[in-house]
Amino acid sequence: MGNLVKESFKKHINDQIKANISGILCMGTMGKQATIKNNVFVEVAETAVNCINSAVPVIVGCMDNSIERVKDRIELIKKFKLDGIALTTPFYHGSSQKDLLRFFGEIADYSPFPIYLYDLPQVTKIKTEIDTVIESSKHTNIAGIKCSHDPAYVRKLHDHFKENHDFDVISAQVDLMDVFYRYGIKLQLDGIFCLFPEWMKELKASLDKEDWGKAKLVQQRITSFRDKLIKLDVFPAFSYGMNLLGYEGNFAPDYCELGKEGKDKVCELMKEYGLT
Repeated sequence: MGNLVKESFKKHINDQIKANISGILCMGTMGKQATIKNNVFVEVAETAVNCINSAVPVIVGCMDNSIERVKDRIELIKKFKLDGIALTTPFYHGSSQKDLLRFFGEIADYSPFPIYLYDLPQVTKIKTEIDTVIESSKHTNIAGIKCSHDPAYVRKLHDHFKENHDFDVISAQVDLMDVFYRYGIKLQLDGIFCLFPEWMKELKASLDKEDWGKAKLVQQRITSFRDKLIKLDVFPAFSYGMNLLGYEGNFAPDYCELGKEGKDKVCELMKEYGLT
């Protein structure tokens, strides 16, 4: 319990690469970064870097509740060839926007890797305001933001940074990918993509061909599946779905339990959508 199933993890990475992903966030929210033991945190990062072997960029989640604790995480992985680290706001104590500027800035000063902000207020309870993102972006070692927030927030950031090719705005709006892509917001990242990499490949191909009708159908399939999965308790349901795809291990917090009835429903859902 709580250890890395290395061969399963490597299989998962290789399958994602075969689906033409353009990058990997290792140990984000659905990668359980906040629940992983320190020694396993290092092992996961090392395995990802070695398996990917520079095929695509690798970002590692280093989220924690103080500057010094994040620095400790960086020290554990600084020997690896990474393309960045991701930071949510601290998720225990409340923080002002002034606090966040110091938090992100001091870590950016310290880190040998570029920093990607990770706005996740539904989990951390602290929103990274747009002005805070803009001010943070002035730091030469802060390279972008992953937005798991409302669509208007993502669009405002995209509009502000669209001429700045040194700052990436990455969206996690799973049900708006076709619309966002057509608008110009082309960087999309969410852990749930792990369950359907071929769908993502299909969606990207349709969007690149400007086949908006086909893209709409794929998008509707993704949204429908995601909505049904969430109703089954998203983290343990996601975990069992990964197991059904051949990836061993527990992909949910270790205190979450799905039960036989829940597993049966996930199995039915995966079959309904042709994933197993």
